[in-house]
Amino acid sequence: TCQLHKVCLFVCHKILAKHKADLNVQNKNTWTAALYAATNGHAEALYALHEVGADLSLKMSDGSTPAILAAANGHLEAFAALIDIGVDLGAVRKSDGKTAMQLHFQNIDGEMKRMHIQDDDDWEGMGDWVP
Repeated sequence: TCQLHKVCLFVCHKILAKHKADLNVQNKNTWTAALYAATNGHAEALYALHEVGADLSLKMSDGSTPAILAAANGHLEAFAALIDIGVDLGAVRKSDGKTAMQLHFQNIDGEMKRMHIQDDDDWEGMGDWVP
C-alpha cells in the first residue's frame, strides 16, 4: 500500500466520523467496514477505523470477528494490527469452533510455529487447543 493510499484512508474515515456516519453499520449479511478491511488484509484501514471509534469486535452472524477473518485469510499485518489495537481474541466462530489465535496458528509457516512453541507462548484465545 502506498503512502497516498494510507493518507486517503485516514482522511476518508476522519470525514465519516466528523459527519457522524455509523462506522459500525452492518449490511444484510452482517458485514461491517472493519470486517471487510480485515478480510482483505488492510491493516491501515483497521488502524484508521479504530482511530475514529469503530467497534473492531463486532461479530458477523456466524460469530466471525475482524480478528478471526484476518487470521483465517492469512493476513498477518492486519492480524497484528488488531492485536496491537487490543481486540478480544477469544471469540469463537460458530462454523468450526475456532478462535482467531487458533486460525492464526493454523495459517503460519512451520518456522514461525517452531518459534512460538519454543517460546511457550501463552496466547489468549488458544484455550485447550493444541497445535
